[in-house]
Amino acid sequence: DGYNDCRDNSDERNCTCTKGMVLLMGGATSAQGTVGACFQNKWGQVCDTYWTAADAKVVCGQLGYKGGQALTGSYYWSGYTSVTWSDVGGCTGSENVISAC
Repeated sequence: DGYNDCRDNSDERNCTCTKGMVLLMGGATSAQGTVGACFQNKWGQVCDTYWTAADAKVVCGQLGYKGGQALTGSYYWSGYTSVTWSDVGGCTGSENVISAC
């Protein structure tokens, strides 16, 4: 997508991912954006249909932030990846990583 969203400052299509890694794509700052998650060795955006504040808290904590806010309705959607993960979430808020939810 041309945005350098990975921790190594590369585009997510080019950076290596392992299961459970997360990033934020397309936000105005590094602390906001569409949630991207790595599963099956592919980056994909997380569908917000069942996204909750607890899910946001876990992802934000995983990224090193305190707290978090779940914005739904494709707030930052711009077609960042061709893969959408629809079954990510279901967190209680006590997990350390999204893949534990």
